[in-house]
Amino acid sequence: YQEFFEAGFNAYQQKNWDVAITFFERAAAIYQGDALTALFISRCRLLKEKPPAKNWDGIWDNDLG
Repeated sequence: YQEFFEAGFNAYQQKNWDVAITFFERAAAIYQGDALTALFISRCRLLKEKPPAKNWDGIWDNDLG
């Protein structure tokens, strides 16, 4: 679980939404019901539709979604 979550988080910070979703989904398959993983999958989907500014630092801002 941890390996997949960390890989997903790294991809998330690099704005690689599809890669991040793939890793987070793998993590979710191992640790079903994990709210944090589900949250990041949701955020990736939102950010994929509405990308943040180019200078985005990887920190979630409620204005993003």
